[in-house]
Amino acid sequence: MNTPRITSIFAISLLALTLTACSGPRALHMVEASGDRAMDRSLYQLAAEEYAEIVDRRPSRWDAHVKLARALLKLDRPLEAREHLEVAYSQRPNNEEVVELLATAMLESGDIAALTRELRDRAETSGAVSDWVRLGIFLLRAGDLDASETALLTAAQLDRGRTIQPQMGLARLYGRAGNETKALNRLRMALYIDPENPDIQQAIRSYGQIPGPTFSIPPVERSGV
Repeated sequence: MNTPRITSIFAISLLALTLTACSGPRALHMVEASGDRAMDRSLYQLAAEEYAEIVDRRPSRWDAHVKLARALLKLDRPLEAREHLEVAYSQRPNNEEVVELLATAMLESGDIAALTRELRDRAETSGAVSDWVRLGIFLLRAGDLDASETALLTAAQLDRGRTIQPQMGLARLYGRAGNETKALNRLRMALYIDPENPDIQQAIRSYGQIPGPTFSIPPVERSGV
């Protein structure tokens, strides 16, 4: 028996198998880790390519569609991002991150009608304060101040002065509209709800006021509660 020859053939075969294995597709967890590292380093094109590979190989993974959409939004490609977010939304319609990102993609792609319709339907169906606040903030970002005010006032009325989000949304709206008096009043109401909140305090100081204990006022929505 030619032992050296057999050993040589075995070694060559083992090398061929190793090279074949190395040239095969990477494990998905490795692809995802590479994409995550790229996102952390603001290498959005690389991240998009890595996440796209996951979506191609596992199209049912809604979370991969979300990651790809995030990268696409960073690359100023909202239409493509929206396609992937709609896939994710069809599987996770109550996921807050998915809803926010889908609304962002609609806004950035200029489809304000779809954005308004989707968020308004959601708010009217759920009756949740958070959904009305979201509608108001996105309408504000879209430049529709009147509709934004209506949505945020609805949120404040439903909330009855319990949380700061409607008050801060209204303060932001009135600040954008140049109505300092209304903006400050809403900040004072927010301060009443959460007197130690540094964001509220900083916003008040930006108007040249001191956010002391006597500066706060009860939210008007608490009347009659």
